[in-house]
Amino acid sequence: MTVKGTKKQTDRHVEAVLAACDIIGVFLNSPNQTLKQIIEKTGLTRNRVMRLAGTLEGRGFLHRDPRTGSYGLGTMFMSLGRVYERQSSLSSLGQPLLQELARATGESASIYVLDSLERVVLAREEGKQDVRLAIAVGQRTPIPVGASGKVLLAFGPKEVRDHVLNGRRSRKEDAAPIADPSKLADELDRIRTQGYACSFGERVADAGAVAAPLFGLENRFLGALGIAGPIHRFTPETLPGKIELVMRAAAQLTWQLGGFPASPSAGGRIWDFSEDLRPQPFQGSGESGSAKPAKAAESGKRNRIRYGKGRRNDDGTRTERNGLVRG
Repeated sequence: MTVKGTKKQTDRHVEAVLAACDIIGVFLNSPNQTLKQIIEKTGLTRNRVMRLAGTLEGRGFLHRDPRTGSYGLGTMFMSLGRVYERQSSLSSLGQPLLQELARATGESASIYVLDSLERVVLAREEGKQDVRLAIAVGQRTPIPVGASGKVLLAFGPKEVRDHVLNGRRSRKEDAAPIADPSKLADELDRIRTQGYACSFGERVADAGAVAAPLFGLENRFLGALGIAGPIHRFTPETLPGKIELVMRAAAQLTWQLGGFPASPSAGGRIWDFSEDLRPQPFQGSGESGSAKPAKAAESGKRNRIRYGKGRRNDDGTRTERNGLVRG
């Protein structure tokens, strides 16, 4: 029953927060504002502006120049902007690759990110098969199980990995703590070495999955890209092709995000490049579970770009990790 005159909590507004938002909005037109300018543009009283500006400054949202007394945006906005840019780029750049991956494998493809001790579906593309695994964008599941969950655990922060291996759960209703932490730790080591993870009936009975890690600038781990579907389509005959497609899609997205893809030939953290610094563009063959082979260099010494470094060429120039050639 709804009581007349009441509002939902989500429809209520806190006046102090609205006033603080008005102050922040002033900086959209100019990066520096005096106290007088803020008062004029917001219509707030001097005392209220001073109190709110002081609070925002204390939290890092505003910065006050001690020489001029004018205000500017604080470093908190730079940090939040980086988070937004990273998350937005991951989903926007990833969606086209998810579409191609779903088309090539026939399975539903997703991008997962880590939130505390849970994995969250950031982006999703449904497969074309009649029978497929139902997962929704925004859905949360525990990370100790499933291919994508183990990728997040293997490449994610050490403190999260330690929490899980020590038996901590994200929610009371989650599965019981890991029965054999040492066995899981060994599996995570293998995942980091080979650069991908597979699972069979772990989170959902009769479901199979393959996932690979995604990296961004400075090789910061961002999340996991993977496919999932009925376990009978993840057979010894089709699994290698699915792994190849997932790893190549993850490599392509990682490169677009400014990182280096994971490679099984280099401990899961380095891509073994030949003459072309970039991984071959991901392009499925159109047949479920198979992939077009990457073009290999036919001549010349095979070189490897190691994490964070470039490559010295035969003519004396240097090819940086971003592909630029410098003299």
